[in-house]
Amino acid sequence: MCPPIFVGDIELNEAHSRVGMIVGACARLEGAIAYLEWQLKAFSWDAENPAASPADRQTALLSERVRWNKYARLNKRLKLVTEAFAANPVSSRISQDQRLQEMHRQWACLCDRARHLAEKRNEIGHTYLGWRNNMVTREISRPWNDQVPVSEAEDEALMSKIGALAVEIGRYSTELGKLLPFADQDQINTI
Repeated sequence: MCPPIFVGDIELNEAHSRVGMIVGACARLEGAIAYLEWQLKAFSWDAENPAASPADRQTALLSERVRWNKYARLNKRLKLVTEAFAANPVSSRISQDQRLQEMHRQWACLCDRARHLAEKRNEIGHTYLGWRNNMVTREISRPWNDQVPVSEAEDEALMSKIGALAVEIGRYSTELGKLLPFADQDQINTI
């Protein structure tokens, strides 16, 4: 890497790196939510097809996975998880278990937190970084011409919150997978 030649290059490069880490952390969060959606879909398929052999189940789930929109936006994915909770096999099972009822209520909070953090990620990821008045700024161009100073501490805090929520949803999925037995062979377990 070439040494910086302009004033502010070091600070701008560091700010760009943090933006990338925030986007990457949010991608991990999206992956955790996609896995939760898949877990609920697989449980529903299995409950709706009780006579299927394990091989038939895996063949059907593989076919479903091929058709699945793996690039759905986070808001869409959150909506799909909420709909998967409402599917008859899942909702019937939830109605029979108090812990599942608590976890279902907990999903609303997790969903709101994920949505809020994704909005914060968008505020950071869809801006231009510039150097003004000896500081890095986030800029939104015309017609707004908004400029806000970049705070390393705020960027780091957002990255941490997003990462922590991804881990929390992973743990949530693991517990849910014990109460709603996960039907796919591709299961992730957290501690």
